[in-house]
Amino acid sequence: MATLILSTPEQAFAVTKIGHNVGDIPDVRMRCTSQPQDLDPAGIVCFVPYGDRVYVWDSFADGHRTVAQIQTSDANDDKWWECHDADGAHNGWSLCDFNMPEHTTIDIQAVSREGACGPRQGCFHANKASSMPIAMSTS
Repeated sequence: MATLILSTPEQAFAVTKIGHNVGDIPDVRMRCTSQPQDLDPAGIVCFVPYGDRVYVWDSFADGHRTVAQIQTSDANDDKWWECHDADGAHNGWSLCDFNMPEHTTIDIQAVSREGACGPRQGCFHANKASSMPIAMSTS
C-alpha cells in the first residue's frame, strides 16, 4: 500500500492512500455515505471507527476513481485524509487504514474524481460528483 503525505505552507496537512482490494465483504460495523443498491454516481464510502478503517466502492465504470474525502469537523484542525479506489468499478471494496485522533468527529464523503489530484492538492475542479457528507466519531 502506498502512502503519500502532502503538505505545503498554504495547505492543511493531508494523508492520501491508495486502498488495497479486500473483496466483497466489508466490515459489518461500518457506517456508509449511501448503500450499494443506491448506485450513487460518486461511489460509496464507509467508515469503521474501531481501527479507523475506510472502505471505498467505485460503483460506475466511467473512467473516474472514487475517493473518500475525510476531515475533522473542528474548524481549528486542518487534518485531511483521502482513500482512493483506483482499480476500477465493481472490482471489490478498497480498504485504507488510518491513525486518526481518538474521540474526534469527522466528516466523510465520496467523490468521483478524474485522477489523484483533488482540492487539497490544488485541483479545485477535479471532483466530478459527490455524495452528501456524513459525520461520525472516531473511537
